[in-house]
Amino acid sequence: MTDLDSATTATATPDLKPPLNPPAETLPPANLYEHRYQLLEALLGSPLPSLPTSQPLHLQAEGQLDLVIEALPRCEETGGAILTLAHYARLGSHLCSDPSMVLRYFPPGDLSYLHLVPSTDPSRGRLEALHLQQEVPFFFLNAYLRGNHFLPALRDEVNRYLGSWLQTLEIQGYSPLPATT
Repeated sequence: MTDLDSATTATATPDLKPPLNPPAETLPPANLYEHRYQLLEALLGSPLPSLPTSQPLHLQAEGQLDLVIEALPRCEETGGAILTLAHYARLGSHLCSDPSMVLRYFPPGDLSYLHLVPSTDPSRGRLEALHLQQEVPFFFLNAYLRGNHFLPALRDEVNRYLGSWLQTLEIQGYSPLPATT
């Protein structure tokens, strides 16, 4: 018998019995609306519902334009809480938002509008882009025509942009500025 043979026969067979304490049930993978909600909360470092509507939140990253997030009161027309996200810069004497987005979010446990913004688990929040605007060069994309009527391709494009922008903000290291009193 060679050393190779003895090494092969000496290996133990794997234990195929189930573990005594199986792992707790895991959630299904987050869908894109839930993932974007998680990305924005991670960027903020706090839950979205805790954003004050009284003043904008400013985030900074070294060498980048400030990011301003404004929470607006819940809107019956859109069915969810509304946020705006914008980079602001001066162009001559004008203040430009480049880009700016209007977002609708549903906090964890809010099951409204599931037919428009689906969920894999009610314990997760959902975030959807409604509008995208850029001033230089100018363009405006509105995913919803009126009410809950939307153009699927345009809605997908605006939401893809949001996902890409949130990932870029995370990579650039944006974080909230300390609150001033």
